[in-house]
Amino acid sequence: MRFTQHLGSHLTSEWKKYYVHYEELKEMIYELVRLHSLGDEKTGRAGPTEEDFFENVSRQLQDMNVFFKGREQQLLGQLYNLEKDVETFLKLKNSPKRPSERKLRSTESSLKMAYSEFYLGLSLLQNFQQLNYTGFRKILKKFDKLAHSERGKSFFIGQVTTAEFYTSPKVQEMIDKAESTMIQKLESGNRHKAMKTLRVPPLEAKGQASHWDTFKTGLYFGIFLLSLVVLIIAAALRPSNSWKDNTALVSGMRGILILVWWFFGFAINTYIWRRKGVNNVLIFEFDPRHNLNYIQLFEVGVAAGHTPQPSLPHPPHSGGISPGCVGSHWRVLACVLVLAEHSSLCGSSCILPSHCRGGTVTFARLPS
Repeated sequence: MRFTQHLGSHLTSEWKKYYVHYEELKEMIYELVRLHSLGDEKTGRAGPTEEDFFENVSRQLQDMNVFFKGREQQLLGQLYNLEKDVETFLKLKNSPKRPSERKLRSTESSLKMAYSEFYLGLSLLQNFQQLNYTGFRKILKKFDKLAHSERGKSFFIGQVTTAEFYTSPKVQEMIDKAESTMIQKLESGNRHKAMKTLRVPPLEAKGQASHWDTFKTGLYFGIFLLSLVVLIIAAALRPSNSWKDNTALVSGMRGILILVWWFFGFAINTYIWRRKGVNNVLIFEFDPRHNLNYIQLFEVGVAAGHTPQPSLPHPPHSGGISPGCVGSHWRVLACVLVLAEHSSLCGSSCILPSHCRGGTVTFARLPS
């Protein structure tokens, strides 16, 4: 994947103007090559110079440092307040006049959620550091390659590698403190449970489907197609006037069919977005820890397609058995279990935007 696409799919839209303007700088380099041959000026046409290019890079770097410093200070303040809240909670928990267990569990759950969101914010800022560092490295390397010089390398070593947005250790220190507090004080030393709550999976890892999900989707889809074929055959064998009595029932199935079609379309779009490197999790503000990949979306759609079948008209001489549906009530139960399974995985994150959940981020895996 080209870095331009990678940057565009992983940056935070609210912070877009503070990221490296990679495409703009790349166009400036190409314009320098076309108009000035990077130092061999034999044209009278006006255009950018090398000084313009490095002034642009310096300005972006300065804005980046100012923005990063502000966000870092904001997160330091949040960490201070969270640590005070944890200490207050522990004192109440060990106090002789401790509140009820229900209130303690509610407070502990709120603290874990607060630390989870705080950790997401740290991951976002750390991602900001890595993306911009990689962007400057690549664009200055491209400049040196096309300009046949080492000025870009000198600027990178002298300015970028020493910039505050990259050298500041406070983000990593806050990450370590958040992990330590979650493990030792909120999860009683259970590191696995604590990190499962905190960690954000990379976009590429989350988009991969397990073999079990693929198997279930294929099984449900095969049953769905078989049931659909039997339904069509049953409809063709029924007397023409018998369907008129069931018009309202058939019309009532349109709602569930629209839902199935929506899930199918969303699954196809998710697959295409993943292949093209589009971060739909960030764009639609889903929870990066709990969201469905394209296989799981397709599975839910197929499972939902089974729900109306027990209510469909019966073919003649069927003894009341719905077309293609032996043991239909058990299939409805299986469908409910599938929907419940993915509902517990996804929660509200597939539907609700971040402002209803406290905000989300995604942690990008940088290309090598």
